[in-house]
Amino acid sequence: MTIQFSTKVLADIDFKSPKGAAAVCGLSGDCLVVAYRANELSQLEALDDLLGGAISEARSVGDLDGKAGACTLLRSTRAWALNNVKLKRVLLVGLGDNESLGDFAKIARSILKAVSGGSIQSVLWHTSSFVGKQKSNQSPTAIVERIRLLAQIVGDQVYRFGVRQEQFKTKPLEKPDALQQFTVLSSAKQASLVKAAVHEGSALVEGMNLTKDLGNLPPNVCTPSFLAQTALNLPKKTKLKVQVLNQQQIEALGMGSFLAVAKGSDTPPQFIIMRHDGGKANEDPIVLVGKGITFDTGGISLKPAADMDEMKYDMSGAAT
Repeated sequence: MTIQFSTKVLADIDFKSPKGAAAVCGLSGDCLVVAYRANELSQLEALDDLLGGAISEARSVGDLDGKAGACTLLRSTRAWALNNVKLKRVLLVGLGDNESLGDFAKIARSILKAVSGGSIQSVLWHTSSFVGKQKSNQSPTAIVERIRLLAQIVGDQVYRFGVRQEQFKTKPLEKPDALQQFTVLSSAKQASLVKAAVHEGSALVEGMNLTKDLGNLPPNVCTPSFLAQTALNLPKKTKLKVQVLNQQQIEALGMGSFLAVAKGSDTPPQFIIMRHDGGKANEDPIVLVGKGITFDTGGISLKPAADMDEMKYDMSGAAT
């Protein structure tokens, strides 16, 4: 299962103005996520008016205490329709007092829990309401960090190997969650920042999912040849240059230790080299080495029997 991230740019998304509130509420979506602080609910006054006083009512019964990650779900009523509100739900999320990335991560997980497991398919994320009070958290860098982290958390939480790789199951073990789309709303002023953050976050999630897939694949499938072919397919989506050395080329380089390990398998060894030329010509290269020893090499007998099956993850360094 993969959730698609996208951006939506509006001229005004500020809930302090009726125009901004109307623009956001005029969007179609299963759930709009809005952050708030208990002592700043007045900033949602224009939104409250369009929602027929639903925010004021929730506050009056004690539902909006503002604690970090506390979620209150408002559902569409006749008043919403009369005010041209196309949203089906609005999720109000408390921000609390702390503003670190760790605090944001906890809040994001609470939100994901609230919108998952039901009939919500699309979520609209109100970026401006999540901007911190501290100046350091209002910077472009802080905005990018939070949106990028949001994408990572969502991708990590919804990952299900049995759903992504159904060919290994006689029948699906679980029904995929209904949630399919996250749309990050931004003003025109923040558009380029938000778009870049969503792009980076989505790329990170895609990479994380590929790594997990390769680690979880049965070892009779994820052989050296399979791993090499997966690497060769990457340039179709990226600017990577991929080279795979075969056994003859490896022998010519005198890589005896590598070849000795490979003798435990009836599958020929593959040595994968990936390059990204993004630096300056005079800069020293950064080299990352990932262990790519797959399960079929015979070295698993070095492990206790109880843990032997986990040796298939030994290639996760290279998969990363």
